[in-house]
Order: sequence, then C-alpha cells, then structure tokens
Amino acid sequence: MTQSPNSKPNDYQDIGKLFQLTTETTRKILQCDRVIIYDGSELPQSRVIAESVVPQYISILGKITVDPFLAEEFLERYCHGQALAFDNIQTVNLNQSQLEELERLRIRSLAIAPIIVGKELLAFLVAHQCGETNSAPKPPWNSETINFLIEKAKIAGLALESIAKTEQSQDSQPTQSEEVEGFLGLQVPEQNLGESPLLSEDTPDKEIELKPIAPSAYPQTSLIKQTSSKTVQTQANGNSLTMNQAKKNHSNGIFQPTGQKTILEEQGNKSFANASNRIALETEKENILETTVEEVRQLLDCDRVLVYCLDEDNYGVVVAESIAAGWTRALGKMIDDPCLAVEYMEKYRNGRIRAIDDIRRIDITPCYQEQLEDLEVKGNLVTPIISEDRLFGLLIAHQCSESRHWQEQEISWTAEIAKQVGLMLQYTEIVAENDLEEQKRLVEAQNKWNQHFTDAIQYIRQSLNQEDILKVSVKEVRRILNCDRVVVYSLNQNFRYGIVIAESVAPGWKRALNKEINDPCFDPTYREKYLNGRVRAWNNIYESGMSECYIEQLEKLEVKANLVTPIINEGKLCGLLVAHQCAESRNWQQQEIRWVAQIATQVGFALDNAKLLANAKQLQHQLKNEAKLTRYFTDAVRYIRESLQQEDILEISVEEVRRVLNCDRVVVYSMNRDFRYGTVIAESVAPRWTRALNKEINDPCFEYTYREKYLNGRVRAWSNIYESGMSRCYIEQLEKLEVKANLVTPVISEGKLFGLLVAHQCSDFRDWQQPEIRWVTQIATQVGFALDNADLLVYANELREQVVEEHQWTEYFTDAIQQIRKSIKTGDILKTSVREVRRILRCDRAVIYSMNSDNHGMIVAESVAPGWTRAKGRVIKDPCFEARYLDMYRNGRVRAWSNIYEAGMTRCYIEQLEKLEVKANLVTPIINEGQLFGLLVAHQCNDFRNWQHSEIRWLTQVATQVGFALDNAKLLEQLRSTQTSNQLSHRQHEQTEIFKHQVVEILGENGDTYQSLSQEAMRQYETTIHVLNQTQKVADSFSSIALNVQQIQCKKQQSDLLVQATQDSLERVVNSISHAQSKVQNVGAEFENLSLSCQQLSEIVNSIKDLSKQIVQQSMSMTRLVNRSQTEESCQNSLLDLSDTIFSLMQQLFEVSAKIDPLFANIQNEVKEKTITLDSGTQQLTSGVREFQTVRQKLDRVVNLNQKMNIFIENISQSIKNQTQSSTFAQDSVQEVASIAERISEQSLSITQSFHQLVVLVQKL
Repeated sequence: MTQSPNSKPNDYQDIGKLFQLTTETTRKILQCDRVIIYDGSELPQSRVIAESVVPQYISILGKITVDPFLAEEFLERYCHGQALAFDNIQTVNLNQSQLEELERLRIRSLAIAPIIVGKELLAFLVAHQCGETNSAPKPPWNSETINFLIEKAKIAGLALESIAKTEQSQDSQPTQSEEVEGFLGLQVPEQNLGESPLLSEDTPDKEIELKPIAPSAYPQTSLIKQTSSKTVQTQANGNSLTMNQAKKNHSNGIFQPTGQKTILEEQGNKSFANASNRIALETEKENILETTVEEVRQLLDCDRVLVYCLDEDNYGVVVAESIAAGWTRALGKMIDDPCLAVEYMEKYRNGRIRAIDDIRRIDITPCYQEQLEDLEVKGNLVTPIISEDRLFGLLIAHQCSESRHWQEQEISWTAEIAKQVGLMLQYTEIVAENDLEEQKRLVEAQNKWNQHFTDAIQYIRQSLNQEDILKVSVKEVRRILNCDRVVVYSLNQNFRYGIVIAESVAPGWKRALNKEINDPCFDPTYREKYLNGRVRAWNNIYESGMSECYIEQLEKLEVKANLVTPIINEGKLCGLLVAHQCAESRNWQQQEIRWVAQIATQVGFALDNAKLLANAKQLQHQLKNEAKLTRYFTDAVRYIRESLQQEDILEISVEEVRRVLNCDRVVVYSMNRDFRYGTVIAESVAPRWTRALNKEINDPCFEYTYREKYLNGRVRAWSNIYESGMSRCYIEQLEKLEVKANLVTPVISEGKLFGLLVAHQCSDFRDWQQPEIRWVTQIATQVGFALDNADLLVYANELREQVVEEHQWTEYFTDAIQQIRKSIKTGDILKTSVREVRRILRCDRAVIYSMNSDNHGMIVAESVAPGWTRAKGRVIKDPCFEARYLDMYRNGRVRAWSNIYEAGMTRCYIEQLEKLEVKANLVTPIINEGQLFGLLVAHQCNDFRNWQHSEIRWLTQVATQVGFALDNAKLLEQLRSTQTSNQLSHRQHEQTEIFKHQVVEILGENGDTYQSLSQEAMRQYETTIHVLNQTQKVADSFSSIALNVQQIQCKKQQSDLLVQATQDSLERVVNSISHAQSKVQNVGAEFENLSLSCQQLSEIVNSIKDLSKQIVQQSMSMTRLVNRSQTEESCQNSLLDLSDTIFSLMQQLFEVSAKIDPLFANIQNEVKEKTITLDSGTQQLTSGVREFQTVRQKLDRVVNLNQKMNIFIENISQSIKNQTQSSTFAQDSVQEVASIAERISEQSLSITQSFHQLVVLVQKL
C-alpha cells in the first residue's frame, strides 16, 4: 500500500499487525508451506507486504513480482469475490519464464482469495504449497480449504474497513478510507440487496430464518478451481443465497456499513476482527470452542456464552462455557429439551438465528423456559454452528442480570463467528484425516527404510575387522541410496588422517580410494560440530554456501550433491561417511538422511566390536596376569595382617614383594622422624647382591623436592636410572647398591609419610609393567594399614592398662576420703590422712608440715614405718622457704623428687631431709580457707624412688580433700560456738522483757526517771533484735554450707559414674578394634573368589577364539564352494548352508562376546567390594581412636567435676567468713546490751533511793 502524507503511522502499524496475524493463522490452519498478502495497488506488479513461511523455503517478503495469477483475465472474478485454486501449476497455461519463476520459489500449487473493503479490491490472500518437482504431489485444494481462505480474506477486509472508518470519524482530512482507493482502481459491482426481514423493533423476539450464506461478504462469491486445463466454477459453500435474497439482506444492513455508525461501533468492528483472528489461531477442537466462548463473551459483554453440542458424540451437553463471576455454571450440564428436536432442529440446520430480549415476554415452551430459569437467563441469542452440512451445535449468548436488546451488529458478529467455527471444525476433521493418511504413508516408508537398515546391518555385522566393515558399509549405502559414490573419509589421528580409506563407486566415475583430501578449513571449523552429531545434506554444492576450497575438492571428484554423516568410534570422530551424486544435483530426502546417519552410527558400533575382538587375546593375557597378581595380593595381605609387630610387618612385606616381582632387592626406607629417619629398616635381597639393611642413605635433594609429592601418593618407576632424569646425587646412591632399575611407592601411616617401599633390579634394566606398579602400590597401601593397626593395638593395650590403673587409684581415693571424712576434728583428720597416704603409696613416711605465722613449720601429723626416725612435733626452720616457694605452693605447686641429690635443692633443705633419712620425697600443698595450711609430704627413706604420675595426681587430690575436711571441721566448731551464742541471746531477751515490765511499773510512779529508763530499755530491745537477726543469718549460712556439702557429694557420685563409664567405653573400643582386625584378615580369603570370575572370563575368551577359528574355516569352505559353484550348480545349496552356518557362528560369537563385559564388570565390582571392606576395617580402627578420644574427654569431665567441688568448698569458706563476721557483730551487740543494762541498773538504784526518801518523808509525816 502507498501511504499518503496525511495518514498516521499508528494506523499502518495496526494494518501490518493485522496482515501478519492473518498470514500466520491461515498457514497454521491450512498447514501449507507459505501464505502471503499481495498489495494490489500497482497491478500487474504486486508487492508482498506480509508473509508466513516454513523455514526450509525462501522468504519473499518485500519482493515485487508479476504474478501470472493476478493477470487481467482473473481480475473480474476477484472483484466479484471469487477465489481461484490451482492444484498443479505445471498444468496451467503459463509461459516458460513464468513457470521458471514459480519453480524457483518451489511452488507446486496455490490458492488466491481477494481482500475487499467496501467496493474496492485492495489486496490478495495467497496460499502456496511448495516442494521439489520430482517429490510426491501435495493434497489438492478442497472446498473446505477454499472456504476458510475466503473467510480469512473477508475478516481482513472487515478489519481494514473498521480501521479506515475509525480514522474518518476522528479526522476530516483524507484518511485511510480514502487512501485505500490508491490500492486498486477496480470497483466491486453495485449490489442493491433490498429489504431484510431480519429484525423488528416492536417485538422483543427477533428470529432470523436464513439458509447457509457464502463465506464471503459478497453473496456472489464463488470458487474457481483450476484442475488440469479445465476451469470448474462451484459455489463457495454448497448452498449460496439467491441474488434477490442477497440484495434484500444487503439493503437491510446486514453487510452494508453505514456512514452514520459511531466511533464506538467501529471499535466494535475492530474488536470483532481481533476476536475472529484469535479464534483462528487455534487448531484443536476443544481449544477452538473454549476460545470462541471466551472471545464472544468479551465481544458482546454478556454474562454467559456457551456451546450446546448437538453432535451425536455429545448430544445435548454444554461442551464449552465462558461465564462472568457470580452466575451458575453450565459446563458439562445435560440439557434435555424434548421440544428442540421436534420444532427447531430443522430450522437451526437451515440457518435459524434467534434473539430473545426478554424470555418472560415471549411465548416459549414451558420446558425451554424452565431450562433457562435454572441458568438465571433473562435474554439470549442463539446461532447455529454448521459443520459439513450438519448441525454441530448452538452458539448461545446469555444475559442473566437483566433483559437485553440485542443489536443487529451483535447478531451479525455472532452469526459470522458461528459460521467461522463451523468451518474450522470441519477443517480440523479434514486435517485429522490427512494426518492419518500421511502417518500411514510415513509408516510404510519407515518400514521400508527399516528393512534396508536391517539388511545393511546384517552384512556389516558379519565383518570382523575394520577394513571389511568399511568396505561392506560403503557398498550397502550406495546400493540402497542408488547414488554414484560412497566413501569413508578418515579423521582418525592415529590412522591415515585425511585419506579416503573405503569407497564404492559406480562405473564411469573417478575413484577416490586412498586419495588424500587436504581441507585447511575443516579442522578449525567443523570438527567439533561433526563430533556433536552434525549431519549435512547439500542438494547442490554451488548453492550450499560452501567455502571455495571445499568446492574445488568436490569438483575434482565430479560431485554435484553430497550427504555427509559422522562416524563416532569410542567417543571420538573416527571419520565421515559421505554419499556423492555426480550425474546431477539431488534432493536428499529426510528418510535417506536419517537412514545414512543410523548406518554411520552402526558402523561406529561395528568398529567398536571389531576392536573388542582384536583385543580379546591381549585382554585374556591381561586377565590371567591380573588373576595371578590378585592371588599374590591376597596371600601377601594375609601374611602381613597376621603380623602384629611393626618389625614383622615390614619383613614379611619386603619378602612377599620380592617373591612376586622376582626382582633383586626390596627395601623399606624410613621417612619417620621418630624412628630411624633416612635408614633402610627392612630388606629382602637375592644372593650375591650388596645388603642395604640399616644403611643410612643421606639424600640432600629428597626432603626439599619429593617429600610432599610422595605424601600425596607419588609412585615412580624407572626402567633405566641413567635415562630417568634423576639428580646426580641420587644416581650415586643407587650405584652403591648396584641398582639399574627401581620402583618406588610411598607407605602412608596415620596420614604421614612413614617411608618408601622400593623394588630394585640390579642384574639389568627392567621395564616395569603397569599391573606390577599397581600391585606394589596396593601392597604399600596395605602395609600402611597394617602399621596403623599395629600402632592402634599398642595404643589400645596402653589405654587398657591406664584404665585399670585409673580405676585402682579411684578406689584408693574413695577409700582414703571415706576414712578422712569420718573424722570431725582437725587432729583426727590429719592423723587419718597421713596413715592412709603411707598405706596407699607404700612409702616409709607421710607427714603434714604445718606453716606458722612466721612461715616456719612444725610436723603436726606423721605416719612412719618401723625403723625410721620419727618427726612428729619437730620444728623445721627453712629460711629459703618463704622467699622462693611460699607463693608457688599457695598457687598449687606439687613437687616430686626421685633423688634429692639430683633435684637442684638448696643445701639447707637437703640437710633438713638428711636428718630424716629421706632419699626421695613428694610434696603437695594443703589449702585451707584460701591460705596455705601446710604441706602433705611422702618420704622414701630406704632408696631413691621414681614417683609415678598416677601417684602424684592421687596425692594431690588427697591433699585437696584434706583441706576441705579441715574447712568442715572448723565450720563445725564455729557452729557449736554460734549455738551457744544463740542460747545466751535468748536468755538475755527473756531478762530484757522482765526488766521492761518492771520499768514500766516504776515509770508509772516516777515520770522523768521512768521516761529515761524506757528509752534505754527500748535501745536495749532494738539491739537485742538486731543480734537475733545476725544469729538468723548465721543459721542461714549453715544451711547454705549443708547444701554445698550435699552438692559436693552429688558431684563425687557423678565423678564415680564417669570413671565407670570410661572403663566400659574403653572395653568396647578394644573389642571394636579386635573385630576390625578380624574383618580385615578375612578380606584376604574373599579375594580368592575373584579367581573364579577370571577363570570364567578366560573360558569365554577361549570360546571366542574357537568360534573365530570355526568362522575362518567355514569362510574358507565357502570360498572353495563359490569357486566350484561357477562350474557346478549342485554347489549352490551347499553354499547357502555354509552361509547359514557362518551366520549362526557369528551370532554365537556375539553372544559369547556379550558375556565379557558383565564378567569384567563383576570382577571390578568384587575388587571394589573388597576394597570397600578394607576401608570399612580401617574406618572401624579410626572409630576406635575416636572412642579413645571420647574416653579422654570423659576423664577431662572428671577433672572438671573435681574443679566444681573446689568451687563449692570455696563457697563454704566464704559462708564461714560471713558467719564469723556476723558472730563478731552479735558479740559487739551483746556487749552494748550489757552496757545499756548497767545504765538501767544505775537508774533503777537511783529510783530506789528516791523511794526510800519518800518512805522516810511519809514516816516523818
């Protein structure tokens, strides 16, 4: 279209969207190859202004062309709304240039429908079916297809008309409605259609009785379908209106747009066109109906739209519904109207349209009214849906909120949409039938290609080596494709890269076998694509966009079309399977392309199988070797695991490794910094070679360069030490031991590099085999596990002894504390303490050395064995003590001297000890109320003594408990004193009450004196009450002390329980380690089962060899029979029998080969399972270590409990201090009460004297 200066861009944007939507929906529904819209403004030239095309065909959007089917001879028919369809353009009378242009676009058939707005022909809607000239013919255009095309053209015309009239109503300048006249100056014939009895304004019930109308807006629209050289004119929908009826309807405004329509009405027309296009997008029956009811309800703005099905499959059921919120749903509801079939069925079938404004104001059947009332309907509009000349159902709009006057335009829209839905339903059934036929045809073609595939694969699978496989493959591919040449182009980097290694070529064409094709563009550009499955088919190499270098290569081989598929072998691009057409260009079919790709895949599989068979002998040898090494491994591990000492493990390991490897020397070179670092600690050497045991090898290069690598699992095998790149210092070390080849593996123990397991070959150089390297590595790993196991067993025994010892010392501690706690006096506590210490430690003397205020001390308690000097009561003055050790002992210093002369003591201290004949002593502090009370000392007099850690810890704990016991004794003494003070306070309180009573009586007689006396008494009372409060605080402190004592006892019980739990945990750990050890030892025996699988695999490989021999023998017999068959006809049957025998042997061979993989996988799985079992044993040992750590944590908890008990004792001490302060304050208060009482006594004496004076006065009177 040509845009005028006054037109607005947005309008043309709307037109562009409209045209694009029209082409896309039309192509989707018709399932054709291309749909375009021609601009008809400059005929005979026409420009493509909208297009929808499948990707494989050329786009012609924007192209200007002279379409022979828009020639003047066809224009009159287009102006009358007629459509043209041509099933085969080859049968149409066209000149050569026109035919070539259509063939260039690969157009096989087409259909054209005009787009008319008002009376003007604006554009053309064209559908193309495309394909190659020699391809199968496309389905012919039928009447349903043409009707749909006309309907789409009509909808587009209505939309254009709506856009143009909207512009005209908004702007007085020339608009699109005027601009469209520039499209084409051809006028559609005038059509005065007269009156229409469609509507009557004075009745609410408007019923329209019409026959099915033509799909075009123009009643004369008909279909011109070109078949061969004949032109046949048919009506577009079977039953079109007569010209008089059409004129009558047109004059009443059904299709005639009026100039007085408002902008709102024109927008409604545009909404109608959009709704129609959205419905046209759907292709499935259910989606068509659902979209229809939704779009119609939005278009009419009513409360409900439904489709009432009258099809025999869903007769009388609401199959689609769109409803506004709040109204009753009818979807799926069965509406049984017995009157419908009798009265209205035939009318609806003939096109009846019924609009009811108010169902209450018309005379309808009671059953119909009841149905409508159930759905709350006040007004409704019913239009029939006609599909394939039968009544599919009714498209019904309901107004439920109130009655409604249905507009003529709304009725027209609904009727048009119902007609469009009928056409679409009809077309979906046609498409389904065509799809079924196409599916059958595809199945037949697929079956044929499957048979070709099966035959080819049988021939390919009969070949057992790469050369035969490739020869058979190219031969079969060329036979099936019937092409001129098939080659295999090698892309295997290890095998004749870039060369044609197999070829089958027709006579008369150049041979390419063994030809090297050097394409510099290939590798960087396409190799990765072909590896990912790229398949390329070029129908014409000159139109394919190939590089010039590639075209030149193909021209040398006379290629005009080719098909390339990759051959993937073992995940790598082995080569390309290429088919060449040399005689002419060729349109490769999809079935051919897919078939060749499948064959190329099978060739890759066949090459895999050939390689598997070729490697069968090697695999058998390897399996035998692996089985032998597996037995050796099992035996070696069993011998190693039977040893529980490190030295035994290493000796057995080197012996077994040298026996299995049959080498000259095997050593273990220690890398353990805690055990003979850099020394050969184990060796097994053949006679006449230098021994290296206990030899220290100092390699300054090793530590810096290789230690970390070996720790990470480095394994090195040197077949010749002089060609290995070793450092000179290392080679010199090896030459001293006559080494020519060596194998080094690390031994890892507890995550550290324990050492190196080294095999030496001294007699000659040696090429270490991979299975040998792997076997020695596994043995080194097992040696590490065995060393871990040995260390764990030693550690477990040590822990077991520690647990027994800890349990014994815990019992000693409990006994000693029980004896000490029985004493409640300080003297008894000290006596019991030294007696229990000497008894448990079995020493010669135990004393308690008490510190005086001047830090000189006296021995206040002693337990001494007979025959040794007694020290009790002796004062020991040590001038060095205060200056150096007082603060240390106060902070918990504990000292143990096994020999006093080697302890670094001061001379004065040694002299003091010599007086008591002491040779070894153990000193622990006694802390009482946070102060250093004294020292608990154990003496060994008869000899020097190495005090054990458990003895030191035990004595320290006893000293702590002695301090607690002294605290308790002091508390008990203070408690007794406090009770006495309370009794005295109580008696004073009673006397105070008596004094108070007497004072009150006296005060009644002597005012001032009494007042003074009363105040003194009140002060005495308050002071007494305060004394009582302080006494109560002392009592509360005693309660707190009792509570702390209970908590100490509770913590002690918890400590005992934790010690018992620790012992149980250690016993479980030891059992777990023993179980893990037995499990690991049993693994060796289970490895023997692997030999059975290896033997089965060996038998299968032997069967493969036997079958291969039989195949070779049968092939030789077959060759002789072939030679004889050329002269004797009787040999043909024998030849067939031999072929069957060879095929049977091949099947057996493949069946036997198929058993290899499961057996090999079984061997691998068993090895993995045994390895997992070994790992499990190791994990159990590791778990045992964690259990030991748990035991250590429990022991730490015991220490924590003792610390908490210390805290409780400190609380008790603090409470005692508070009691002492309270008692002191109470004593002061009592003294104050006594002072007040003395003053009261003096005042009472004064009053008594006053009384005497009064008596004297009275007597005088």
